[in-house]
Amino acid sequence: MIRKATAAMAAILLASTSLAACAHNPDEVEADYVPPLTYASMSCDELQQELIRISDEVHKVTGQQREKARNDKLAVGAAIIFWPTLFALASGDKENKLAHLKGEYDALVVNAKNKKCSYANELKTS
Repeated sequence: MIRKATAAMAAILLASTSLAACAHNPDEVEADYVPPLTYASMSCDELQQELIRISDEVHKVTGQQREKARNDKLAVGAAIIFWPTLFALASGDKENKLAHLKGEYDALVVNAKNKKCSYANELKTS
């Protein structure tokens, strides 16, 4: 009886500590600060082209991060039965890249609004 309780407690501890290592959902990833000065010399047209490029990349990396977060949750569930699945948590997280891209996007939006670009009113920061 004590052995079963100990095994159950170990499984609960393993699952709870593993959850902390899971990749975050993309909506939970905060933007890194990127100085707006980085893009201050760009024209409205250049800012718009860069906004399109960054938006496409954000969309791609968001999908990758969402998939990683989903897979991590599945791996943690499987780890209760077969602990080696925890090694799947070790790679593929795109959180840092996504945070930086969101920061770049925000810096571009700030510049477009400061320059009063025709499309700026439609933009929202991440």
